Amino acid sequence: EGLAQVEKGSYAEKGEILISGIVPLADTTYGNGEEEVQTSRFVHAEGEVYGKQNHRFLFYLDAWNLKRTETGFWIPGISLQCDGFAFDTTKLFWPFDSGIRKETELIRLKKPFKLKLSFISVKEVTLQKVKKSEAEIKQEALTALRKEMKENVAEKAQILNKSLSFSPGENIIEVAAMVEVLEEIGETKTF
Repeated sequence: EGLAQVEKGSYAEKGEILISGIVPLADTTYGNGEEEVQTSRFVHAEGEVYGKQNHRFLFYLDAWNLKRTETGFWIPGISLQCDGFAFDTTKLFWPFDSGIRKETELIRLKKPFKLKLSFISVKEVTLQKVKKSEAEIKQEALTALRKEMKENVAEKAQILNKSLSFSPGENIIEVAAMVEVLEEIGETKTF
């Protein structure tokens, strides 16, 4: 029940009443003569109110992927940790500019004292910057947009339109996203 105060598809200001609970009644009894009595009745006004809203998101993506290539060289090592004492042979000797460290636990004790013994292997890798493809950038942008929308847009909102604008820099790509959604708006207020 209730009486719509705003036409469908029209613009409404914040705070404006969209559905009123005051319904006018005209006295239709016979014998009133020329005089018509105007009264109102109060009902619980409810309805579904949807609004189109534009959301703008701005985020940054890295323009490069870091490619790691193993060279085939590696060094073994041992790590020993015992009640606050730690010893790692790979930290004494590290001949590589960059490497991948892998630790395989051999022994772990908790009683009568804490002890952990591990085998360590450090593989040398070369690092190379590789420019991301347009498809990778677009997919990464859509993933970031979904995350932003999950945090900032109502769960039941319907996406009407979305557009992505990319502004590439030397190392960073600025992504501006405009999303038009149709979402349920308004709140019930009693007086």
